[in-house]
Amino acid sequence: MRSNKAIAAQANKLLTIFKIENAASDAKVQKIINLAQEKLDKRQIPPQKIIEEVVLATYSLKVKGIISISDATFKTLKEMEKLSRQRSWLPFRPYDPW
Repeated sequence: MRSNKAIAAQANKLLTIFKIENAASDAKVQKIINLAQEKLDKRQIPPQKIIEEVVLATYSLKVKGIISISDATFKTLKEMEKLSRQRSWLPFRPYDPW
C-alpha cells in the first residue's frame, strides 16, 4: 500500500516518460496522452484508473496494427500496468484521491 500522493507522482512520472518516448508517434497516441494528462491535472479520477485507460487504449491500438511499440515503450507500459493495480491507504475515498 502506498500513499495517494506517491501514486499520483509515479503516474505523472510514467506519463511524462511515455510522452517523451512517443513524441514522434501517431496522432491517436498523442490524443490519448493529452487526455490522460488533462485528467491527471483535474484530479477528479484516481490516477490508477487514468493509467489503466492509457494502457488499454495503447494495447488496443497495437493489436489493431495502427502503431508499433518499441522495447522501451513496452517496459514503460508494463510499469504503468503495475501502477494501475496499486491501491492506496484510503480506498474508501474515491472522489478525492489526493
